[in-house]
Amino acid sequence: AEDAAFEAALKRSKVPTYLQARFVSDPTTTERTEVVPLRRFAENSSMVSNTIKNDVFGAAWAVPSSVAIQGNNIPAIGATLANRVYKSNKMIPVDFSIDPRSIPIVSAIDVLKERAGFADIKGKDVVISPTTSDIEVRRIVPGYGARPRIYTQIIAAETLLRGNPIEFGWMPIWVISLFAVMIYGSIKKASLRRISIVVLVGGIFAVPLLLESAQLFGEIVPALLLLLLFTGDRVWARFKSALHKQGITN
Repeated sequence: AEDAAFEAALKRSKVPTYLQARFVSDPTTTERTEVVPLRRFAENSSMVSNTIKNDVFGAAWAVPSSVAIQGNNIPAIGATLANRVYKSNKMIPVDFSIDPRSIPIVSAIDVLKERAGFADIKGKDVVISPTTSDIEVRRIVPGYGARPRIYTQIIAAETLLRGNPIEFGWMPIWVISLFAVMIYGSIKKASLRRISIVVLVGGIFAVPLLLESAQLFGEIVPALLLLLLFTGDRVWARFKSALHKQGITN
């Protein structure tokens, strides 16, 4: 009965309706299983993808503009909400200066208990998604902890609505950091070295934030690794020098 009621609602809908299509990869066999809406539902709606790109720690940083399912390119929810159509698949960087807590929420229980209704969603794009604590449903939103993965798609849509995000990778920030490290190594005065290392570390974090405000996105981890290796080398060199001087003194 619920399926029939849902199918009837899809047929009655006067606005575009989208249902999620996704794939699941077995962690052992890597076999891919595609999950799509039932035909009776798909005939009265379009399909979208909730796939996101996350790092080894589970943090979500980007959204594929589309994924291939059953031989078709299924657009991302974020791209669809922003009315963006991509001829080829690309990664959409996500601007996490957008606070996920700013996304309005209407709970299902509020609808069932009639504490919320049509007036709360009239004229708005509505995304219906589970928000359970299931690890498959949630991903880490940098700066805000574990959130339902749909948040990343909505923030991706907001990112696209603000302009055309450009991702330039890790190389530019790494090269700038390399030159900065070389300059640091040429400084002889200890007080200036201490000031410069603070400026360098702060710059690695601050510059990407400023660039993101201009829709330019890059990766800082390689630059941080470079800085860490250089700092470790300097500390080790000073430690050996101190031991050498102590030996001479003794």
